[in-house]
Amino acid sequence: MLRRRGFTLIELLVVIAIIAILAAILFPVFAQARDKARQAACLSNTKQVGLALAMYVQDYDETYPGAFLQVTPINGGTLDRIPLECQLQPYIKSTGVWTCANQPAPPPLDKGSLWDGSFAGTKSTARSYTYSGAIRTVEGEQKSPGKNDSNTGVTQYTQIGDDFSDWGRPGASLAAIDQPADTIALVEIRGFNGDDTSRSEGSAGDAAYGTAWGSLFTGCDTYKLAGRKKGQDADIVPGCKAAFNSTAGIKGHQDQGNYVFTDGHVKSLTYGATRKNDFYLFKKQKPTTTFTP
Repeated sequence: MLRRRGFTLIELLVVIAIIAILAAILFPVFAQARDKARQAACLSNTKQVGLALAMYVQDYDETYPGAFLQVTPINGGTLDRIPLECQLQPYIKSTGVWTCANQPAPPPLDKGSLWDGSFAGTKSTARSYTYSGAIRTVEGEQKSPGKNDSNTGVTQYTQIGDDFSDWGRPGASLAAIDQPADTIALVEIRGFNGDDTSRSEGSAGDAAYGTAWGSLFTGCDTYKLAGRKKGQDADIVPGCKAAFNSTAGIKGHQDQGNYVFTDGHVKSLTYGATRKNDFYLFKKQKPTTTFTP
């Protein structure tokens, strides 16, 4: 008589081990593929924002949008400062392009934090991209110790007290930018720096559409750049040691972030590329001096 023979315990364990090995190999690949897809979708979003920025500049006498411009709020909002996304909205229509798939949902905001009150409460919409302003650089420290670098960003500046401020200032003119194709206008960022939920009040708007709070990339905000490791450059970026030591940048898309340039094109960059030569890509007037690192 024929007898049916089942699998032995050893054979079953071998099969299970092979499956486990294959899973360990393939799951990270699947995760990377999924993140690449999100990066592509995010890049598509930023491209639409870049095109809107280019159209705005042409319609407004070759002048970029302003930062914290004082404008009467709408839809029940009470913050009388208009954020970048609301200035560009006539050219985009959909608010969804401002949200990256990796962006966590923003906290509910009341109308007191918003220029556009229609985005209050449960309607809060995530904002993943922020406007390039005056940041801290070695070059800026050499010119004006203890101040932000007025040569960075795409808005005009006025000196208030001991620093340069974008508050209520119009955008820079296209002619003021040496190399539009090599100057960053918008930065991909995450509200609360990804997992930092300890911030409150105005900071709650860092990830929300319709509020001016968090809509400007300024000062020591370079610690938030995608791919920057905790503590990296802490002793180099002037006045930013505490921020750089305490928090890492966002992970972004496989340690890369998407950036909109002032000519409207978009690009994925590592932290090293944006940090290179004293944040060269953020400067309106390109220096001939090479800064270290």
